Amino acid sequence: ARNSLTGAITFTDTSLPAIELLDLSGNQVSGQLDIPVGAMQSLRVLLAADNSLSGNFPLSVVLKPLEILDLSNNQIAGAIPTELSLATTLRELYLQSNQIVGPIPDALTQLTDLQNLDFSSNAINSPLITGFAAMPNLQQLKLKNCLLTQGIPTEYSSFPSLTTMDLSDNNLGGNLPFGSNSQSPNLQEILLGGNELEGELPSGLANYVKLEVLDLTVNAIQGGIPLELIVIPNLRVLNLG
Repeated sequence: ARNSLTGAITFTDTSLPAIELLDLSGNQVSGQLDIPVGAMQSLRVLLAADNSLSGNFPLSVVLKPLEILDLSNNQIAGAIPTELSLATTLRELYLQSNQIVGPIPDALTQLTDLQNLDFSSNAINSPLITGFAAMPNLQQLKLKNCLLTQGIPTEYSSFPSLTTMDLSDNNLGGNLPFGSNSQSPNLQEILLGGNELEGELPSGLANYVKLEVLDLTVNAIQGGIPLELIVIPNLRVLNLG
């Protein structure tokens, strides 16, 4: 990682049969990332962020026992393939800052081991899918600057394991979904700035007793600040500007 490697990298069916971690990040690797079916059968961690990779998402990686996949800050284009849901061992998935377009497939909610997901700064340009809220191990959901539309589903008021929700800098409208029955026992950060959210601050935010950061800047929120919000014990940052 962090060298000056350039050009495309070609693998064969017999390449690196025992390798578990491949780190190509921070180079100038370009072209399509293609790992043949027979290559790298033990690969668990693939880090290729901060390169010039292009083409569509490399489908061949879903056939590896990957736990961590980081392809962020490249030029990968096209849609997120439904076949990505076959990578059932994934725990961390980072695709932020690429040229990905189209909706997130509902099938990705089948990745029940997934803990961290970051698709920020892509042209998703569609509504949020509700199924993320039911993923049992999801801890970080980052969809900042994705051209997301419509509103935040009511299901997003209750995540079993989530610590960070970043939906900032989108086109999300409607009211905040955090009602009196909201239950996200581990939620620490809610980042919703730079949207088109309206209505009043819901008192249900007080249910998030571990909440440390609440950012609602540059929206159309009205009304007063509920007393329940002021007494959240761990709240360090309240940004309503």
